[in-house]
Amino acid sequence: MLLATDLDGTLVLGEKEVISELFSLFKDYDISVVFVTGRDIKNFRKLSRLFYRQNKMKLVYPDYLVTLNGAKVYRRRKSYLVPLKKYWVDRSWFRQISKGWDRKACREAIIKTAEKLRFGDDYPSVVSVRYKPSRYYYECIIYYKMLDEIKTTLEQECKINNTKVNVIFDYIQKEYVDMGLAVLDSIDKKKAEYVRAMRDETGGVYVMMPSSSNKALAVDFIRKKMGLEKSEVIVAGDGGNDFHMLTCGFRSIVVNNAHPLLLRKNLDLLPEKQKNNLIFTKSDGAAGLLEGIKIILNQSFPHGSDGSLGSVINA
Repeated sequence: MLLATDLDGTLVLGEKEVISELFSLFKDYDISVVFVTGRDIKNFRKLSRLFYRQNKMKLVYPDYLVTLNGAKVYRRRKSYLVPLKKYWVDRSWFRQISKGWDRKACREAIIKTAEKLRFGDDYPSVVSVRYKPSRYYYECIIYYKMLDEIKTTLEQECKINNTKVNVIFDYIQKEYVDMGLAVLDSIDKKKAEYVRAMRDETGGVYVMMPSSSNKALAVDFIRKKMGLEKSEVIVAGDGGNDFHMLTCGFRSIVVNNAHPLLLRKNLDLLPEKQKNNLIFTKSDGAAGLLEGIKIILNQSFPHGSDGSLGSVINA
């Protein structure tokens, strides 16, 4: 069985005792783990160190690591306690996602969208970001109240240049917008002025990626490499960037603290077959993830041959 889970707001959000129980469950039921995050590898390492300081235990080592919402796939070496620096990038993933991708065209699409869609009299609704963690990834800050219009226009502008893209929303806290502004002031005061004007209506960024790349496609790529059926995969998340992963046919756990944008994407209006794969938990973060996994294990193994499974799962 494979578990692909988001980190922030899901696996790492919770009490030490709950997270420890989760890690034990992974080991007891031989569950392979994939971390699927919007962070890049550098920020993933920061999260790992912060997790250790807060919980006095190491973050479980995943078998695979998906970063940047699917732009990069890392595979762990065979040795169990391999340092994080020993992760290596799966080159076959890059070969799969590179077709039809043009990062320069994405930047041009952002510029065109900024010209067409404005809020107030002076400010563009979308601002390009100088963050370059991967050539298969382009990020821009957006004016939140024009979320749908911006996405449609970005996709149209990319289509004009024959560039195939996925436009994915990734939530950021306002405190991080403010931190970025402090840096932006020293680089581009005009752009900083735009972002400052957008600040109160800025809940996140749009990430532009190759059309064959997102969290769901990355997890499915890993599933196939591991030779697993879709029914053997569990996914879990809480944010708008998890939507594709939670609705592509895997058994899916939506934790209770799910971001409003994820819920807004009409999860309740999905076809009945897709809705049957969704588990909405009553608990937040890691506790919700644990709750969802226990439900799925009970569904998969309702009666253990030795009578012990139910007592372990329901403990």
